Amino acid sequence: MNEREWVDRLLERFGGAAGSDPAAGGLGPGGIGPGDDAALFTPSAGASIVSTVDTLVDGTHFLPGWLTDAELGSRALRVSLSDLAAMAAVPRGALIAVETNTLPGHFGDAFWDGVAATLEEFDCTLLGGNVTRTRGPISISTTLLGEVVAGEATLRSTARPGDAIFVTGRPGSAACARRARAEGKNVGSECAFAYPRPRIREARALVSRGQTSAAIDVSDGLGLDLARLLDASGVGAEVELEELFATPPTPEEWQDAWAGGEDYELLFTAPADRQPDPAAFEREFGVRLTRIGSCTSSLERSVDGREWSDEPHAAEGWDPF
Repeated sequence: MNEREWVDRLLERFGGAAGSDPAAGGLGPGGIGPGDDAALFTPSAGASIVSTVDTLVDGTHFLPGWLTDAELGSRALRVSLSDLAAMAAVPRGALIAVETNTLPGHFGDAFWDGVAATLEEFDCTLLGGNVTRTRGPISISTTLLGEVVAGEATLRSTARPGDAIFVTGRPGSAACARRARAEGKNVGSECAFAYPRPRIREARALVSRGQTSAAIDVSDGLGLDLARLLDASGVGAEVELEELFATPPTPEEWQDAWAGGEDYELLFTAPADRQPDPAAFEREFGVRLTRIGSCTSSLERSVDGREWSDEPHAAEGWDPF
């Protein structure tokens, strides 16, 4: 298959989005999607555009055989959708660029099945993309565009002393799944690593209720990403990581939760007088919500009653270099 044939096949599948209803995740009146030199879309009145980009490289972000082509297509979008969730943005459009040494290779129908299913799940439109030949490993770069009512985006820099610290889901699940795959074990479909759950709907609900003061997604490890939020906000924290566990965790479980990364859960702070109720949250969204600490006026940080800096793995998390 050559590039022209590959592109034409995608246009047959994803073309024709121009002028679709923006309320349904389309491009808006007069919008232009795949097939032209660039995409055009019309943001909603009074909305700010939110943009993010991520790249997945075979051998760096996953190993051969870890993901089916459909899982690869879905995951490539989900890691970027998680960035939109952290800022309480609604997804509008996606751009996908791939590098491969053959066509279709990993980027045949199954890959685009995964892309299409994920776009449908999050009411998002494929705006366009690109394919480049490489002699190296395959890679996928995804650019996501979203929108949020001007002034409503949640930032890393707006946590305040006294705010409670919450995290969704079960941090450490992706690390556990990666280890199982590395050991040749079958972790099953829909695992935390293959299908992360961007918390778009949850983030929007929290913002609408005034229950979020700052947020970040857990991509590089809970400890590392929390440190980024605290640094940006200029606050300290008393963290109770053991709240995530029903029984005292093993060192491996603790490490997975603190530094495992790639969970793509929502880590956020909430004003002391407007905290979400975890039980009600789980009933509404079907996902666990755990309070794991509080922000402090002091810049000091502790984890489970110990100084953060005393933890042997305190500074660990994902670093591509």
